[in-house]
Amino acid sequence: RTAFFYGAEEHVNELAVKRVSVEFPKLKIVGRVNGFVDPETVALPAIQKAGAEILMVALGQPKQELFMVRHK
Repeated sequence: RTAFFYGAEEHVNELAVKRVSVEFPKLKIVGRVNGFVDPETVALPAIQKAGAEILMVALGQPKQELFMVRHK
């Protein structure tokens, strides 16, 4: 399985990826972008390019739900 992490502050995003990598060593992290970039010009192209099977989104409510509905 492959995963992409989108959201949170840069240091929190980085820490989450490190922790998940330790907890789930078979999961391949194919990319990550913090939640303080432009979603349309930075995050979405990075997510699409990575082609991950799992997308972890941490933008806070309701922003993350709105993002997921718009871009499913």
